[in-house]
Amino acid sequence: MSPKSNPAQAAGNPPPRPNLSVLGQTSRFYRDPIKLLRDTQEECGDVFELEILGMGKWIFFCSPEASHTVFRAAPDTLLAGKAHATFHGAFLGYDALATLDGSRHYERRRMILPALNGRPALRHLPTIHQLAVDTIERMPTDSSFSLLSYAHRLSLEVMVHVVFESKADDTKTVVLELFDDYMKKTMHSPLARLPFLQHDLGGWSPWGKILRLRTHIRQIFLDLVQTRRRHLDPDHPEDLLAQLLVAEHGEGAKLDDESIVDELLTLLFTGHETPASLLTWIFEHMLDNPDIEREMRDEVERVLGDEPIRVEHLRQLPYLDAVVQEGLRIAPIAPLTAARYVEKPFELCGYTIESGRTIAHAFHTQVNRDDIFPDPGPFDPKRFLERDYSLDEWAPFGGGRRLCTGRGLAEIEMTVVLATMLQHLRVRPVKAKRSVERSGIMYVPEGGLELTIERSM
Repeated sequence: MSPKSNPAQAAGNPPPRPNLSVLGQTSRFYRDPIKLLRDTQEECGDVFELEILGMGKWIFFCSPEASHTVFRAAPDTLLAGKAHATFHGAFLGYDALATLDGSRHYERRRMILPALNGRPALRHLPTIHQLAVDTIERMPTDSSFSLLSYAHRLSLEVMVHVVFESKADDTKTVVLELFDDYMKKTMHSPLARLPFLQHDLGGWSPWGKILRLRTHIRQIFLDLVQTRRRHLDPDHPEDLLAQLLVAEHGEGAKLDDESIVDELLTLLFTGHETPASLLTWIFEHMLDNPDIEREMRDEVERVLGDEPIRVEHLRQLPYLDAVVQEGLRIAPIAPLTAARYVEKPFELCGYTIESGRTIAHAFHTQVNRDDIFPDPGPFDPKRFLERDYSLDEWAPFGGGRRLCTGRGLAEIEMTVVLATMLQHLRVRPVKAKRSVERSGIMYVPEGGLELTIERSM
């Protein structure tokens, strides 16, 4: 896809819209949003508007110039927290990093960012490796299974460890089972994608059931927070929960227990959905590209041999890192990213965006531009070995003030899990051709990529 300027572009005009009725836009968006966004870019250019029934009017952008403008907009003009709150605040809470704006977002980010990046994140590498080994041992060798289901469980185990590291294993298991069940019944429900259907019509209505589940899980998490607070050693916070309990913001104030529950639920969700989906997509492309699989295995064998992966190995696996980056580029995990609520009228590439709109990055449209990624269709990790990309060109973790706080941990997790699986597994797909299907708010290979395996442990 080549870059295309918006027709009839003039300052003060609203972005163009496709030659489709609102019903047509809505139908295509819910059926295949990524194709709709790409087709609309071809028709309208790099900034355009869609009107989706149940969601309202959205502005999409898909160029480095637009990304630069949005990621550097004033924090009181484009509100990421307000946009995110619309879609998952009701499930996860409204007082979490993802749903805050302005100074409150800055203070909360300052609390959480250090725990998920750099040395604190690297500290979890041995546990991530062991959890990956345990996951491989649970995989059946006498029948096929969905890789996504095991990847989801593994990524959630990683996040439960990071958040509740000092808790006993039985407590972690209870939290994991409870949260996994809650996600399947909430964020994987159509109600998560359709906020206009979130109406309480009684205890047995779909939304009424979710509200009762929400009350139940919040009470259990609140009990965990209050118990930890009573037995906290403020001088030695062992895990992320303890760090949230001791962290100060503003003029020495601490987070209250309800806010910490919001943060924990949001961290567990955001920290496991994307890594699990991405791992599944990487195996999907690996299976379709034997030369890439061979090069991945050769690098792992050369660097690790039969030894467990360690921190010093990470810099010695450039091809594996490139595979992760290319997976982030090409995998259609989510149709849009970097959503922002337009609080004040906003100029974007010559167009005026009215207040009250929501603006979002059509990420998978931008990364299919051949002026940024030549021959963008094939899965080709070498493109990330041959050049570096700016955040305006390449922003899988968002940009600006809203750059994902968990980026460091996520990249470590992906490399460790991928290397460990390559060491100990040989995989074969059950179906030669696989379509794309929706899993909650994500898009994944059909059936979660059904596999058979041989273990070499």
